[in-house]
Amino acid sequence: GAKDWTEAWLSEGFATFLEDFVHQKAVTKLGHESNDVLMKMRAKIKLKSLKAETENVSKDLLELRPMKGEKLIDASDTQFVKNGLNPMAGLSQSHYLKGFFLLHHLKDTIGELPFLKLIQDYFNIYRGQLVDSTEFIYLYYKHYKANATQAMDKTIADWLDSPRLPNTLEHLTVLQCEHHALYRDVLDVHHELLDLNQNLQKKKSINIELYSNELRYSEQLNILLN
Repeated sequence: GAKDWTEAWLSEGFATFLEDFVHQKAVTKLGHESNDVLMKMRAKIKLKSLKAETENVSKDLLELRPMKGEKLIDASDTQFVKNGLNPMAGLSQSHYLKGFFLLHHLKDTIGELPFLKLIQDYFNIYRGQLVDSTEFIYLYYKHYKANATQAMDKTIADWLDSPRLPNTLEHLTVLQCEHHALYRDVLDVHHELLDLNQNLQKKKSINIELYSNELRYSEQLNILLN
C-alpha cells in the first residue's frame, strides 16, 4: 500500500494497467481470440475521460504525488491527509487513468514482457510494505536507465508532480489503433450518421443503411457515442 494516501495511483493505476492483461489471459483461457485493438480502443476512451478531468477538476487532484514526499501537520502537531475531506477527491479518476498511462509510457521503452517482469519484481521486493511513488520509478531506472527517454527527475516532474498531461502521452503504443478495421468501422458509421443528419436537415429522401458496418463491441459504441 501507499505510505501517503494521496498517492492512490500506486494501487489504482497499477490495477487499471494490469486489468487489460488479466482480461486477455482470461479470454484466451476461455478459448476466444485475444484482441489487442479493443485494448487500444479502451485506452482511447480512458484518454478522453482523463482530458475531461483536466478541464473540470482542481489541479492538485490531478497530481499523482500532490505532497511530493512531504507531510501536512496542523497547529496541534497532528498529521492529516491533503484533500481528505474533499468529496471530489473520491470521485476523480485521475489516479486510475494518469497512472495507467504512466505505466504504459514506461512499458513502451522496454517492451511488454520485460515490463511485466519488472512489475512482478517490484511486488516481490515490496510485498507487505508501505511504498511511495518514487520507488517503482527508481526500480525502473536502476534496471533500464539506458532505455529511458528522459532523465528520472524529468519523469517524476512530468508524470507525478505536474497536473498537466505530458506531451508524449498521445504517442503511446496503446493509443495507436486508427489504422485497424474495428476503429475504421466506427468512423464509417460516424460518417453515415453525419450524412443522415445532413439529409434530414435538407428534407431529402433517405436511402441509407444505417450501421452498414456492424459495430460488434461495446468499445466501438462507446467511441461512437463520445
